[in-house]
Amino acid sequence: MAVYPGRPLERDRRMAEEREERMRKIAKEIEGSVVRKAAPDDTAAPAGRPLTRREIKIWEERERRREKERKKKEAHEARIAIRVQKNRDAAKHMNWGYMLFLSAAMFVAGFFLVKYVELRADVTARTKRIAVLENVCNDMKQKNDEHMNRINGSVNLEEIRRVAIYELGMQYAEQGQVVAYQENGSDYVRQYKEITGAEKK
Repeated sequence: MAVYPGRPLERDRRMAEEREERMRKIAKEIEGSVVRKAAPDDTAAPAGRPLTRREIKIWEERERRREKERKKKEAHEARIAIRVQKNRDAAKHMNWGYMLFLSAAMFVAGFFLVKYVELRADVTARTKRIAVLENVCNDMKQKNDEHMNRINGSVNLEEIRRVAIYELGMQYAEQGQVVAYQENGSDYVRQYKEITGAEKK
């Protein structure tokens, strides 16, 4: 704020002259501008005449609003730029401990992934091997049953009886020749000597 020495009347006169000079400068700046031509109200003065105080106040109000919006937009863009710069700085300046932790985590994850793939491959191979062995076992069972049926079909019980009785002299057991013995859990008995003291049927 300017200081005017001297008497009060002279000071007021100088302030008034300065205010008028400032208003003339503002009028020259906005005279013929797009803002005044596109103004929706009737405050715009025709070309060739000075602006009124009301027109100057309206123009100053518009300029203040525009300046306020511009500053608000610049502040918002500055905040975004600061946040982006912080993120970039954080990405560039990761400490060695964090990088070491990430490397170790990736190594462990890769190790377990490789082991998992190996186990899956081993399980698949074993499953195929089991399927092959099952087919071989089924074929062997089928062949065994065929051989058993062929053997059973080739046995002639009457021929065996004839050979045992007439050629080998074997006879059916008579009464008193059957000896009872204590079973030992086996499905067959091998006799090495005469059985004595056994109960005869």
